[in-house]
Amino acid sequence: MLFTRLTSPEFLKFARREGIWKKADKWREMLLKVQEVLDDAEEKQLTEKAVKIWLDDLRDLAYDVEDLLDEFATESLRRALMAAEEDNRSKIRRIMSTTLSFTKISMRSKMKEASSRLEGMAKQRTELGLEKMSGGRRTSTDAWQKPPSASVPNELVIYGRDGDKKKIIDLLLTEEASHDETNFQVVPIVGMGGIGKTTLAQHVFQDEVVKEWFSTKAWACVSDDFDVMRISKAILESVTSHPCDFKEYSQVQVKLREALAGKKFLLVLDDVWNRNYGLWVALKTPFAAGKPGSKIILTTRDSDVALMVGPPEYHRLTPLSDQDCWSVFVKHAFENRDLDAQTNLHSVCERIVTKCKGLPLAARTLGGLLRSKQREDEWEDILNSKIWDLSDSQSDILPVLRLSYYHLPSHLKRCFTYSALIPKGFEFEEKDLVLLWMAEGLVPQQEQNKQMEDLGAGASSIKAMPMGIEKLTNLQTLSNFVMGKDKGSRLSSLANLKSLRGTLCITGLENVIDAREAMEANIKDINNLEVLLLEWSPGTDSSRNEKVDKDVLDDLRPHGKVKELTINCYPGLTFPTWVGNPSFSSMFLLRLENCTKCTSLPPFGLLPSLKKLIIVSLTAVKKVGPEFYGQGCSKPFPVLETLLFKNMQEWEEWIPCGVGFDEFPLLNELSVTRCPNLCKKLPPGVPSLEKLVIDECEQLVVSIHSLPKLCKMVINGCKEVVYEGGVYLRSLNSMTISNISKLTCLTEGFIQPLAEVQELEVANCMELASLYENGVALTKQLTSLSKLVVRNCPQVVSLMEGEVPVYMQCQRTISTQ
Repeated sequence: MLFTRLTSPEFLKFARREGIWKKADKWREMLLKVQEVLDDAEEKQLTEKAVKIWLDDLRDLAYDVEDLLDEFATESLRRALMAAEEDNRSKIRRIMSTTLSFTKISMRSKMKEASSRLEGMAKQRTELGLEKMSGGRRTSTDAWQKPPSASVPNELVIYGRDGDKKKIIDLLLTEEASHDETNFQVVPIVGMGGIGKTTLAQHVFQDEVVKEWFSTKAWACVSDDFDVMRISKAILESVTSHPCDFKEYSQVQVKLREALAGKKFLLVLDDVWNRNYGLWVALKTPFAAGKPGSKIILTTRDSDVALMVGPPEYHRLTPLSDQDCWSVFVKHAFENRDLDAQTNLHSVCERIVTKCKGLPLAARTLGGLLRSKQREDEWEDILNSKIWDLSDSQSDILPVLRLSYYHLPSHLKRCFTYSALIPKGFEFEEKDLVLLWMAEGLVPQQEQNKQMEDLGAGASSIKAMPMGIEKLTNLQTLSNFVMGKDKGSRLSSLANLKSLRGTLCITGLENVIDAREAMEANIKDINNLEVLLLEWSPGTDSSRNEKVDKDVLDDLRPHGKVKELTINCYPGLTFPTWVGNPSFSSMFLLRLENCTKCTSLPPFGLLPSLKKLIIVSLTAVKKVGPEFYGQGCSKPFPVLETLLFKNMQEWEEWIPCGVGFDEFPLLNELSVTRCPNLCKKLPPGVPSLEKLVIDECEQLVVSIHSLPKLCKMVINGCKEVVYEGGVYLRSLNSMTISNISKLTCLTEGFIQPLAEVQELEVANCMELASLYENGVALTKQLTSLSKLVVRNCPQVVSLMEGEVPVYMQCQRTISTQ
């Protein structure tokens, strides 16, 4: 990566202008010499401490040189911006002259020091015996090598893989025509090291049905050395059960082709790392002689390998459950011992299994390590230690993981090492980590994106975007584009920032005076944008022309692949037609907040992928009806899962779609909060509803229909709760009712549908006088009830205490204040 930056056109231009060309050229020459031996050094550092020190010193030097290059790039960019903005040419000459003097004095001394260190590193590489590794990585080192696998399973019983085994066998027995005119198909098994790929392949290979299905079977352990000659000989020897003494590659290929000709074969290629398609083509050539229906099982940690050799889909192994991991651990830790007699170790070993994170290799290794340890304190030591603290002789875990690290490209090794700085247990977003890698210069930049601004920038507290931001044409991350009132870059600057990706928030839109700026911004051409937030400031001047804001929003239409959209404090009366347009086929989350002048909602029912819809403080909306579902739409909201309405002060009526079937077939959460004028019924078509929250809707009569999946219901501050039709809430386990003005008693009709409720809370119902009707105790009807809370219901004087079980009495809360 450092070499790439030294050869970039921007740096070369700067170096020529500053007269440091010869020095930079010498750096490139020395770096090439060092780069040639990096693979050898990466391997030898595992066993030679001096090499590890050399690599650490080289890494420190690389960071210092990158800092220097950053200074060069920053200075170069600053001059370009100044040259573009300043009209006073003499002033520019003074600035550049001053900077050049600074460069000569400060930069040159730093370059001299870096050159001296680099010369020393290049000299040391020879003294350490580091060599250029031609033809790939060397495999004959003293470093740990994974033992070769065989077709005979090491584990007689395989835990937690019955479903995986069945799926692989089904793929093997399927007689599908090959898409590439060959007689065989590849079935890749992909998973991280230690997850059990080889063990699964062994059990499939030895399955009786599989044995009968294939006339010829062979097993070859490939590992990281993809030597076509060696692998071909291994397959030939496995097929013929005779040693192969051929010295010529062509002889082996011919003999293997003859051995497979006309036979339906099963071949297992275990532990494949090779990404070289040419080598794969060379290896597979003899396989074409087999009978149609022949199959190859290939195990690999790398999904790219699977995609190179096989179909577009592959079988990925996932971690074992804790129970299956426990079975593996117990087998190795307590073999020939009575587990029940080891009661003092139960809690410890359960916690140890949890640390295995579903890896059977970890469970097996730790189980084997603890076989000889009888005392609880010895087990506690293992529990409190890090698995990677164990030596290679004690554990296979570290070498297996090290092998994965060993095969990473150099720049990814640096990313991996950088990730170790993140504290254990700290949660972070993947994209945030990638941005940190980019900021540290750990991610190679694409050929067309080599400027410093590719690393991204943020704007969270500034009042306006700086002048000249439109020149950062390769900017990828901009957290907030702030429209200033009288200064800063204009909205049209976004037209040049087509490389932006991820999330973009545009704030201060009330400061756009001319709507043509939004049109010129042309944000629909920012193709990698996933999340868009458009915000006006609260309390925008009421005298402002409403048409300007509508035109601004209309022209800020993003591209059709955007996934999340938020519109906040929009002061227009209506939304433009693109809001809710079904062409936004990827949009799954949408928020409208504080759009206080809008009187109707867009046709959100037309959005085919919308899963979450949040509407807050649209205080001028009085009716939600056909326009919300999409006029004429036969199946609105096909995948909506969450719908939240909040603070809709003028909302009076919610009109059902009236299409004859469920309006919200997949909705599982509905929340209606602080809608004081809503008085008509809620829509009935919500068969998948799991959570219902009605809060502070004082005029609303909550009508409950059959909701077979409803688990939680919270109703607070409404007029009344009624049931329609034969209602049975068989999944409901938690219900809270409070501030229901007309609730005087829990009638039998009210209680009957709640037979499965486990937790019931009744609060702030001032007219409620009884929890039962006609002397029938509440607890005799709610047979599943385990927790009852009655709070601030002053007229309730009896709970039929003689009928209340003891375990319930201790949880009952009564307040008559």
